[in-house]
Amino acid sequence: MNLSAEVSVRPAQGVRSAVFIPRTGARSFDCIQASAPIPVRDVMPFRHGISALVQEASDGDLRIRVPGAPDHWLIVPQGFVPVTGRLAGEGIRTSTWTPGHVVLLPAGTRSEWCIGVPSAPMIHLHVSPTRLLTLAESEPLLKRRTRLLPAINRDNAVLAALAENIVRETRLHQAGSRILIDSLFQSLCIHLLRACSDDADAADRRPCVIPPFKLKRAQDFIEDHLEHHIGLEDIAAAAGLSPFHFSRGFKHATGLAPYGYLRLRRVERARVLLESTSQSLAQIALACGFATQQHLTAIFRTHTGSPPGRYRLRMALEE
Repeated sequence: MNLSAEVSVRPAQGVRSAVFIPRTGARSFDCIQASAPIPVRDVMPFRHGISALVQEASDGDLRIRVPGAPDHWLIVPQGFVPVTGRLAGEGIRTSTWTPGHVVLLPAGTRSEWCIGVPSAPMIHLHVSPTRLLTLAESEPLLKRRTRLLPAINRDNAVLAALAENIVRETRLHQAGSRILIDSLFQSLCIHLLRACSDDADAADRRPCVIPPFKLKRAQDFIEDHLEHHIGLEDIAAAAGLSPFHFSRGFKHATGLAPYGYLRLRRVERARVLLESTSQSLAQIALACGFATQQHLTAIFRTHTGSPPGRYRLRMALEE
């Protein structure tokens, strides 16, 4: 889908040339100037310090000028993309951006790019410096890593996979997507600070321990809100911890990431309702926070090896 673009005209070497400015709601992407409209899709507009979108492959060469975006900009090619350009006024040799590699433009970085054909889709993720700084300040070992350095076509399969999973969840928009996207962005920010800062030394692997009473607060909050769409920040706030500390400590304490634990508790509630009530599968799905009956069936089968209808029948026959 080619989202609407504002077109302005300016003189260029005596010839009037069109400049296309996107209007997607992703503020850093919307600051660029392009030689042609840029087809984009799967836009997650800027909110809570983050945004994401997918740039589709272009039919012809595309020239893009980035005057200096307000956010850190991560680009993840989904295929082979021939590119030439200039970064902060310095020329970059002709290269081909590669799947599994990433491009990082720290906030304020000026650049110009010419994307050739045949091209491929690219994922764009934007993270505000304020959000990244807040995360770094919450973890002593990250405080020295707040200055990101540019990276061009760097091999980093972890960052690439996180970006792809964020877009996948944005498309699905299922129950639990919000908390999963929050967790994925949290992980992505941590990996950015580890891999692309000017002090990217080895991370300290000491476990982060949550006090038992704070862990219980989080678990009680999850139990009381299974039917609602809750995010990582909501659960962390209930425990009185930063999302970063909570995510690490919760997994250390339970062996599960917050999203995995939430999904398991929803399956357990569905199991109880299947055994003790005559509610329809659609009613049980809503009562347990699943988007649809089909979503309940898929997740329930994954955890129990049996679809919910068959499970209910088997339990009834065993009585």
